[in-house]
Amino acid sequence: MHFKYFSINEINNFLSENGLSINKKFGQNFLINAGVVDTAIKNALIGSNDLIFEIGCGLGSLTHKLIATKAAVIGFEIDRAYIKLLKEQFNEYENFKLTEGDFLKKIDDILKSTDLKKYGRVLFFGNLPYNITSPILEKILTGNIYFDEIYFMMQKEVAERIAAKEGTKKYGSLSIFCRFYTETKIIARVSPKSFYPQPKVDSCIMQFVKKREKLNLLNEEYFFKVSRSLFINRRKQLKNNLQMSPFIKNLNNEILIKALENSEIPPEARGEELSIERIARLANELYKLINNRVI
Repeated sequence: MHFKYFSINEINNFLSENGLSINKKFGQNFLINAGVVDTAIKNALIGSNDLIFEIGCGLGSLTHKLIATKAAVIGFEIDRAYIKLLKEQFNEYENFKLTEGDFLKKIDDILKSTDLKKYGRVLFFGNLPYNITSPILEKILTGNIYFDEIYFMMQKEVAERIAAKEGTKKYGSLSIFCRFYTETKIIARVSPKSFYPQPKVDSCIMQFVKKREKLNLLNEEYFFKVSRSLFINRRKQLKNNLQMSPFIKNLNNEILIKALENSEIPPEARGEELSIERIARLANELYKLINNRVI
């Protein structure tokens, strides 16, 4: 399949012909490095029986490579000019279907009309504008959307926070949130030179693999309240952060000390030192003691 939009001249021609200006509305930086696309697809090991959702097809730099895998591809695009171009380029391919509109508003209806059982795996791909990465990721992880793996291009700083391990400065509530649902890994770092126009920040391709076994929690919502509380002030001990947390009610010093003791966590520890499993244990202990539950 011939694809011409890795060329800066062709991108500018398209924008000029359609009266568009770069970054005017959706903050797009166009990928001009075909090798980056190949890296994401190679890591995904896509089979012809897989179903792929691509968020924000744009000019189709990723779309045309996904179609070539022979997997079923459902693309989402919100901008009318790109929708017209995508139809012109890809309508002849039976394994491609374009959904016009906002992914966050359209995905639920698309899933209701799609028989996921007939596919081997369900994958999500996207080269996302940085300002919508978090809401899209939250929607997929928490919105009862079935998936096996996610491959997103995102800002390097965000990717490193997601992939951070306990005991590091970048480890925090975002790391814990993503790790609760998935196994995360940075599979490639991408230079600004791979985009047009060049962004001011580096990017990463992030892989999320859905966890099949969740943590043993008494209350999932309460777990996230505790995890957020631990990082209210990174310089403070977790004991102090929990005491000042606006997310946790009915927590007195006696309960807190007992919960830390039962969890085998020293009061002087800091949130960044705790693995997700230790945070889960602490959340369970707090939940039991505050609610007078004997387990």
